[in-house]
Parts: sequence; structure tokens; C-alpha cells
Amino acid sequence: MQRPKADNFTAISRTYNQVTGGATRDVGKFILSIAPKIDKSSHILDNACGTGIVSEEIRSIHKEAPIQAIDFSSGMIEVVRGLSEENNWESFDAKEMNGQELEFPDETFTHSISNFGIFMFPDSRKGLSEARRTLKTGGWIVVTSWSLVGWYQPLYAAFNRFKPNCNLFIPPKFPLWNTKQVAFNTLSEAGFKNVETLEYNTFAKQKNIETHVTLMTSSLKKQLMKDWPLTDISEFEAILRDEFEKVVEVDEEGNYAIKMNSLVSHGIK
Repeated sequence: MQRPKADNFTAISRTYNQVTGGATRDVGKFILSIAPKIDKSSHILDNACGTGIVSEEIRSIHKEAPIQAIDFSSGMIEVVRGLSEENNWESFDAKEMNGQELEFPDETFTHSISNFGIFMFPDSRKGLSEARRTLKTGGWIVVTSWSLVGWYQPLYAAFNRFKPNCNLFIPPKFPLWNTKQVAFNTLSEAGFKNVETLEYNTFAKQKNIETHVTLMTSSLKKQLMKDWPLTDISEFEAILRDEFEKVVEVDEEGNYAIKMNSLVSHGIK
């Protein structure tokens, strides 16, 4: 599987939050709990902002800190702008922009936050270089990445049961971010100081297994399964449902949860 393109993210922008089942928001809350103090003098870059989860969480704790959100997906930016307008956010701007070519002057931001963004860039080293360039001296950067995406296992197993050895689904690899030590090295080698990589484990939660299956197949139908006959799709969905049943955990609130383990790498310029 190739790294996702902007068009792919635009296609899923309206359902992204539901697909991730609260996992990215959980991690977003965690990174803000370890961030240096945010106040009116801060200037925050929400880099590869997606649907604006980090910006929304910042606004829940500080109404005035200036935030600049950017994403290379026009669909994601449309969602974020709608969120901003709906909630009357002040000192907030959202722009469609390539995180590997930031259109900001040197030494602009006090906080540079990339919640599951830079690690997916085609050239994440270039993304880090741009993040560092636009960060003020003494400013703080945080980059999150996944070390375990729980739904990859049932997807991979289902595809191989449906069409053995077809290699229709191969989980994407992000070699600069896939382990705690490697993520630490990547951020350190980009020139940041006082680097630390933390493990933060959470879950993607849905009300039932059927929702997990529906959300997975809805995006697959637009890509890998777009030319499949309905009979094949139905057969595959039944197999996928069976594979999800093997890995989900039911929590105290009755949610069907899939493990999602993250790495939170942060440092100072």
C-alpha cells in the first residue's frame, strides 16, 4: 500500500473522526498535557491538522492563543474552517499547504504540533526541517506516530482469507517512526534538543463490530474494492467481521475497542 495521497484524505475528511474512533483525539489531549504553557503570547502551528482535532482541544483550554492550522488536503481544511466558523474561534486561520514547504517566515511559532501528520509525509525529514525552520529558538515540537494500528491485523487477515497470497492489502510502513528508539533518533537527527519519545496507548472505539466493518469497507470501496462485484464485497465483509471479532475488546462502557499504540516524540529548538 502506498502512502496516502491528498485526494484520499479529502475523500474521507467527513468521516475521519468516526473512523479513528477517538484514538487521535485521545493522543491529542495527551500531547497538550505535556506541552509547554499555552497563553496569549503563544503562536501555535497545527501541522497536518486533519479535521482540526488538536486545534479544537487547544480552544477548549485557551480561547485566545493564536493558532495556524495547515493541511495538504482541501477537504480537511474545509472541515476545519467549518469547525472554526461554527464555534466562532478568534485568532485562528486554516490554510491548504504542503507541510514539506511551509509558507511562513523563519522563527514564527512557539509550538509546532503534528498529530499523526509528519510521520506520513513522503519526505518526513523535509517536513521536520521546515517545522524547525519556522519554530522560534526555544520553541517546542511534538510529532506523533503509530507503532500499532489495531485494525491492520484483521484487514490483512481478511484479504488473505478472501484471496490468498494476493497482497491486496499490505500495511504501510513508516521506517523513521516505527519504534521508540527510531522515532527518538529521527527527531534528534533533525536538530532538536532535549528529545524524548513517550509511548501512549489508546483504543479506536465503536458501538459495535458492524460499525468497525462498515467504516473500513466504506473507504476500501473507493480504492481497493471499487471494481468489485457486490457478491465479492458481501463475502469479504463477512470475513472481515469474523476477523474483527478475534481482536476487539469490549470496555466497561460497552464499546468495541481496537488497540492503537502511539509514539509521542517531542523536543526543543
